[in-house]
Amino acid sequence: MGRKGTLFEESSKSRFINKEDYLIYVCIYIHLNPIKHGIVNNLLEWEYSNYFEFIGVRNGSIFDKEFIINNFGDSKTYKKWVEDSLDNKDYYNKIEKYIHNLRIP
Repeated sequence: MGRKGTLFEESSKSRFINKEDYLIYVCIYIHLNPIKHGIVNNLLEWEYSNYFEFIGVRNGSIFDKEFIINNFGDSKTYKKWVEDSLDNKDYYNKIEKYIHNLRIP
């Protein structure tokens, strides 16, 4: 088929998310990845992310708004979490370390 990339060429990694706090960290971690890897300078430049749904600027069909309400109260609060993580590189590193070192049965 001629497809390239980690998803098609190498084995991908997966982890079962069974803790609410882990899920929150994973969401922030995923949304920050395009900036961390130098793909974009601003999260709003990465149109392929569901970050737009998380912060309420796009109404996607595969998104659970209740997740934001239940875990952050509203989209503005989630956006602040992500922006605070961007401003504090040490915080992002802590998220990354938490995700990679978490032992899930």
